[in-house]
Amino acid sequence: PTTAPLNSLLTPSEILFAYTWGGNLSRYNGMFTQQLFGFDRQALNIYSYTFTRPDTDDPWDNLYRVLLSSRDMIKFAGSTAPYYAGIAKVLTANTLGTLSSLYGDIPYSEAVKGDDGKTQPKYDSQQSIYASIQALLDAAIVDFTATNTGLKPGADDIIFGGDMVAWNATALALKARYYLHTAKVDPAAYANAKASAQAAIDAGFTTYKITFAGSSATSEAPWYQWRTQRDDIIPNLLLFDKMKAIADPRLSEYFDVTTAGGFNEGFGSYLQSEQGPVVMMYPSELQFILAEANLGLLDAATAETNLVAAVNASYSEIGVTGSYSVSGVTLESVMEQKYYSTYLSPESLIDWRRTGFPAIVPVDGNAVPRKYPYPVKEKNYNGAN
Repeated sequence: PTTAPLNSLLTPSEILFAYTWGGNLSRYNGMFTQQLFGFDRQALNIYSYTFTRPDTDDPWDNLYRVLLSSRDMIKFAGSTAPYYAGIAKVLTANTLGTLSSLYGDIPYSEAVKGDDGKTQPKYDSQQSIYASIQALLDAAIVDFTATNTGLKPGADDIIFGGDMVAWNATALALKARYYLHTAKVDPAAYANAKASAQAAIDAGFTTYKITFAGSSATSEAPWYQWRTQRDDIIPNLLLFDKMKAIADPRLSEYFDVTTAGGFNEGFGSYLQSEQGPVVMMYPSELQFILAEANLGLLDAATAETNLVAAVNASYSEIGVTGSYSVSGVTLESVMEQKYYSTYLSPESLIDWRRTGFPAIVPVDGNAVPRKYPYPVKEKNYNGAN
């Protein structure tokens, strides 16, 4: 087939992105940031930094499949179904941001164009990828307010059920995240991230997530699958000790806590059901972005207010009762709290790499991995580039 119905492209694209985000990427990045501990088999090797090309084949393949389906959605939507095109542009931007933040330079301008004879796509610079991300999100925001005379997403959109207001807010939230990624090299990044984060909050951003069916072994959420089928990763005792020392109320949700208050070497209930969910972004992340951006803009008083709001929002998102307060704020204190709040999120590695917080002692050697190696398939079949 040379065409496909839009609703048959959207659902698997959303599922595949979420499954990859909450699967390989969550496990790998969680081990590198020492939120997780790999104690056996492949997980032990990766935890000890034996991280090789074959380990990154699956996430690379999955995410490029998302790009391929999203490209087709944009093409088939044309000018009559802009809501599908807008969602596809958000998925494309989110996928590009995920790939580039982990691998660096990646194929994009010539990628997923095998039907046009582009079987060995060139690599685009990371700088150009981040510019493309912002352009895609801006275009998506326009699509979400356009007149839609064609097919409209509904139940096939398993993230927001065809709610364009929610998708618009998500596009703004992702703009804030990806502006912040560039803060070390772009002097305008803090101001841009702050403006986009506030716009997303004003637009009513809600949790960006997918809930899995969980009715069979093939429809379960990725972390539940991993625990029931492999079970060679547990939460890290280092993280447990840090959170216990400050009496963090999320402790019993993240960890299997003994009656004596110790660590029973297992997961708590957080994200551990058959349905998950897989969370790509919580509203609390926007408050953390505002806190970091305001610190970068030398407004420590507002940053402190943002930090308190971020942590209290995280308590609510995880489903615990607590009231966080702080006197004085530093980049380290913001990132330490964000580290606890982005538990199992691949984003935690990007935050650590940008800021150096929290301090992480390498498990082996003298350095923590900062990027993924390109997959072995890419070396074999696109070696010229």
